Amino acid sequence: MRKLIIIILGIFLLLVGCVEEEPPKKPSIIGVKDGEVYNSSVQIELEEEKDDVEYNAKIDGKTYNFGDSYDVEGKHTFEVIASKGEASTTTSISFEIDTTPPANPDITGVKNNEVYMKPVKIHVEEKQGISYNYKLNGNDYNLGTEIKEDGEYTFTVIATKNKNELSTKKQIKFTIDQTTYSQEAFEYFKEIAFGAEYGGSPYITKWLDDINIEIIGNPTQKDIETIQKVIDELEQLTPLTINIVENKANINMYFVPQGDFRKYIPGAVLGNWAYFRYYKGERGQINQAKIAIGTFGSDQENRNHHIREEMTQVLGLGNDSTKYKNSIFYETEAEVNNQDFSKLDKKVIEILYRPDVKVGMTEKEVTDLFKDRIRDN
Repeated sequence: MRKLIIIILGIFLLLVGCVEEEPPKKPSIIGVKDGEVYNSSVQIELEEEKDDVEYNAKIDGKTYNFGDSYDVEGKHTFEVIASKGEASTTTSISFEIDTTPPANPDITGVKNNEVYMKPVKIHVEEKQGISYNYKLNGNDYNLGTEIKEDGEYTFTVIATKNKNELSTKKQIKFTIDQTTYSQEAFEYFKEIAFGAEYGGSPYITKWLDDINIEIIGNPTQKDIETIQKVIDELEQLTPLTINIVENKANINMYFVPQGDFRKYIPGAVLGNWAYFRYYKGERGQINQAKIAIGTFGSDQENRNHHIREEMTQVLGLGNDSTKYKNSIFYETEAEVNNQDFSKLDKKVIEILYRPDVKVGMTEKEVTDLFKDRIRDN
């Protein structure tokens, strides 16, 4: 009997030893999902961790510590093995990290800051795997649609990479201006802009920043009213903002006797009822100026004329001419006392302050620029 009990106990122990240990639960992870693309670094964690289970994680075969930031670009395989004794289970996930936005879109048909004299059509070279959104001045735009109206335009394209949802934005600003000028107006512009009463410049020069005028001396109330009237007209003809200020001026305007001109403008040519001088910056733009208006022996109509003339010439239109008696630039003051801009004067001012007429341009460059805009008189 005793022998039988020993045999039964041995068989029982043998059977117990042959029972396999139950494997641990398959690991569940958070931080990445199978087949997903991520546009930034990832941190992978176990959703539930058992104390009696050992976990071994790897990315592309290299050891990974749970919770570490991982930002290596490309496609990856994450694998975690959960072990309990001799039993184990494995979770494997494939994912991709792509933190690169799409390249800048290639836009054709318009260029940044260009001025066009005819209608334009915009095209974009679309790439596979990229979604595109197009706006023209904030409104939806269909590629290839002709843009006909004169005006300033901003074309915006947003390219979005489909797999990582990262975007690239590109803007092109351009102008359509189909304005034409008479040969007479253009020739008069060149005469006035590329010369000066006392020594000219072979290059375009003009203001690029706001103008702030400080009035000094003894102006009459009518003088001040005339200054404001001329400011209003010049702001209509140019993109300039012109202010009357009490300090931080870039134009000092002196109402003083003619004999005192040189006190305020060194080297001023005496014998003039009015005088101006402007000073240029490194790029050739005007950044400061002085104007003297004579108060001795002049009547209001005379001063009104000179206020208008000097304020206009100090914009970069420094020459006088004997061609047109109704022009503010007419040289022989004894013959005229013009109180307003002529039609040609307005065209001359307008041409100088067109955005495509750049500081530093030569007469030949301006002539080439306008070759398609000039019409017979």
